[in-house]
Amino acid sequence: MCLFMPDQGNEMPEIYQHTQIGRLNLVMLLGAAGVTFMVLNSAFDAASMLNPGLLRLAYLVSAAGFLLVFLGFSTLTIRVSGNALTIWFGWRGYRKVIPLEIIKTVTVVHNPWGYLWGIKSIPGGILYAIAPGGPVVELTLQDDRVIRLGSDDVECLQHTLQRAIASQQMSA
Repeated sequence: MCLFMPDQGNEMPEIYQHTQIGRLNLVMLLGAAGVTFMVLNSAFDAASMLNPGLLRLAYLVSAAGFLLVFLGFSTLTIRVSGNALTIWFGWRGYRKVIPLEIIKTVTVVHNPWGYLWGIKSIPGGILYAIAPGGPVVELTLQDDRVIRLGSDDVECLQHTLQRAIASQQMSA
């Protein structure tokens, strides 16, 4: 069910927030970590004359790297509140704020599977997604740039954005 909370006073309250978990990202990251640790183990077994402290350091650095990638890109959160749409990955290491007033259209389109996920340049704009393929919400901005938002809640996001933009235009 998709809820829309109307403007209550001068400031529009938070009307939508959804966080999608990147399960495929987690599986791929765990697989890559496993392979990395097996390769490290093999390399240090082959060169047994190396210091065992170096192996522990290599494990620690690798684990820290995988943890940072996981925390940074394990989820995608989309929030509509006030006069803006905010998008962030993970613990908000990357955050993008888009004023609602610059959004011209909001539609649901099918994202080609080859676009995969992440933050990437696509023809005419940029993609923010945590999972490959499937339907996405496409925003066309006033300058005709395109922003595609991957979500497992596209209908509700589209509806909420359209209502929030209409509400903002009526109050302007």
